[in-house]
Amino acid sequence: MKKIYFLASFLFCASIMHGQLIINEVLYDPSNTGLEGDANRDSNYSQDDDSFIELYNNSTSAFNISGYEIWDDTSSAGTVQYTFPASTSVPPQEVVVVFGGGTPAGPFGTALVLNASTGFNFNNSGEVIGIKDANGAWVLFFDSDALSNNPNESYTRAPDVTGGFVQHGDTTAVLFSPGAKTDGTSFRLATSLTENNTSFSFEVYPNPAIDVITINSDVKIEHFQIFSITGQLMIDESTQGNYINVESLNSGIYFLRVTADSEVATSRFIKK
Repeated sequence: MKKIYFLASFLFCASIMHGQLIINEVLYDPSNTGLEGDANRDSNYSQDDDSFIELYNNSTSAFNISGYEIWDDTSSAGTVQYTFPASTSVPPQEVVVVFGGGTPAGPFGTALVLNASTGFNFNNSGEVIGIKDANGAWVLFFDSDALSNNPNESYTRAPDVTGGFVQHGDTTAVLFSPGAKTDGTSFRLATSLTENNTSFSFEVYPNPAIDVITINSDVKIEHFQIFSITGQLMIDESTQGNYINVESLNSGIYFLRVTADSEVATSRFIKK
């Protein structure tokens, strides 16, 4: 099994105009025991596909990460493993997770989830993994020779964002938490949205959804709103039933806020 070892003391985050990126969690050695290493939760294990890198935007404004590149080595032998697409922004105080491939199925908190599709081809050791900005300058590094413990789990900051790197199992029973903090909670909920904070509750299915979602509730739903993970209002309608057409939404994570008897409750769903 391929292993990458990251030196926490060598790792640094570079301040960049409009924000600050921090590497928060990396899975380079997913377990090959059954589906223990199925980090992208697509019900398939793949060393390269289930590997991931999680970057945190430590800023109060969205960070434009368009054109940034993930490299497997900063030497002349290095190759580009992934390039962030145009018009890609990381929401403030939120993470973006890039998987090597597969079909990420979630849940991944409220994170922006991207897919390299061709797999992360990290070598066993001897590399300095690097991230270049859109101008081709190196801005983040991690040493591949520093830690060697055959972890079969991710390395994550503990506490998240501010702490040093530890093996994920040192802080929790799970082996990784892409898109979420080590305790499974989201980094950032959309502004003014709190999940299920009223006297009634509801379920949304199917989740993930393709074109239509159904609201299952014991109370009559009068009105609904759908927000993006950055708090942008996408749909705002009254409803006479419990079916909502979401075909027009792009793939991603959304918040559904429903009103019933003058009370409001909110839940998340994923649009494929």
